[in-house]
Amino acid sequence: MTVDVGNDETGSSLVRALDAERGVTCVVGAGGKKATPYALASRLSLPVATSTVRIPAFEERVASLLVTERPTSVCRGVDEWPFGVVPARDDSARY
Repeated sequence: MTVDVGNDETGSSLVRALDAERGVTCVVGAGGKKATPYALASRLSLPVATSTVRIPAFEERVASLLVTERPTSVCRGVDEWPFGVVPARDDSARY
């Protein structure tokens, strides 16, 4: 399925196309699983980026990165958005 998300200045068309104004948005499938959350994170007011698989480091895409086994407790005190949450690091290049 292809969705025309337009190219407006605020990126709100992407947010609307994925119905990501509130709640949780999960990105699943082949291709675009990193680019799409990064694009959403730059367009939402309080985004959190994370992954259930090992992915390349993404510190440059978020204001801060939290490495924790307890994401719910650390998310409550965050004041820099967007931020990333990962359970562990494999090395300097991957989570």
